[in-house]
Amino acid sequence: MVSFILCIGVIVLIVYTAFFISFIRNVQHMSNTFENFIKNTDKNLNETLVEIKGTLEHIKQITSDVSSITNEARQISDTVAILENGVRNLFGTIINMLNANIYANVAGLKAGVKAASIALVNTLKERRKHDHD
Repeated sequence: MVSFILCIGVIVLIVYTAFFISFIRNVQHMSNTFENFIKNTDKNLNETLVEIKGTLEHIKQITSDVSSITNEARQISDTVAILENGVRNLFGTIINMLNANIYANVAGLKAGVKAASIALVNTLKERRKHDHD
C-alpha cells in the first residue's frame, strides 16, 4: 500500500510538473508577447511624439505669423488714422483760408459796390443839377 501511495504521489508530482512546465511556458510566451507589444508601442509612441512635436512647431509658427499679420494690420490702421487726421486738418486749414479770402473779397466787393453806388448817386445828382441849371 505504501508503494501504491508512492506511485500516486509520483503520478501527481509528474502531472503537477507537467502543468507547472506548461504554465511557465505560457507565462514565458505571454512575457515575450508583452515585450514585443511594449517595443512596438514604444516605437509607435516615439514616431507619434516626433509628429506631435512637428505639428506643435508648425502651429507655433502659424501663430507667430498670425500675430505678425495682426501687428502689421494694426500699424496700417494706425497709419490710416494718422493720415485721416492729417487730411482732415489740411482740409480744415484750406477751408479756413478760403473762408478768410472769401470774406475779405466779399467785404471788398461790398465796399466797392457801396463806393460805386455813392459815386453813381453823386454823378446822377450832379447831372440833374446841371440839367436844371
